Amino acid sequence: SEPCLLNCFKGHLFYALVITKEEELEIISKFLFKVVLYKAIYYNLVINIMHAYLGLSFISSENYLVIAGRDQTQNELIVKRYLKNNDVYVHAEIQGASSVIIKNPDTTGQIPIPPKTLNEAGQMAVCYSIAWDQKVVVSAYWVNANQVSKTAPSGEYLNTGSFMIRGKKNFLPPSQL
Repeated sequence: SEPCLLNCFKGHLFYALVITKEEELEIISKFLFKVVLYKAIYYNLVINIMHAYLGLSFISSENYLVIAGRDQTQNELIVKRYLKNNDVYVHAEIQGASSVIIKNPDTTGQIPIPPKTLNEAGQMAVCYSIAWDQKVVVSAYWVNANQVSKTAPSGEYLNTGSFMIRGKKNFLPPSQL
């Protein structure tokens, strides 16, 4: 992984750390969870930093970090780099939609992602798909990270940004565009 620079505050002191992208995302995810718990005043600053690093991303109304790819290459990158075991993968039921990841700060996997956050991520997946331009009503679905694979069945090939979903897809209600 490429090293990156993370600037942080502790009390009134300023630190600059050299860490990997994975460590950076984990730190940002855990920090955002603490920001909400302690009602920190630097919330908007953290969101601006997050947009600079992650592109299409937002904080759900229940304070979960949601990351999406803009194109096939970014979809491939975010799934390989940021999708971890306790996270959730969201996609629209239409080809060419954005891959959306909901980061779960609970590393034990005991706390599930709330339905409202799943719906918000599903709406993002649909809005960044061709369904938006064609004004087609499409549902999104979510799966656990361990159901997402880059391995195609024998004799088949997966393009860049495409993934194989194994097991049951949990469909979200269609959202009005």
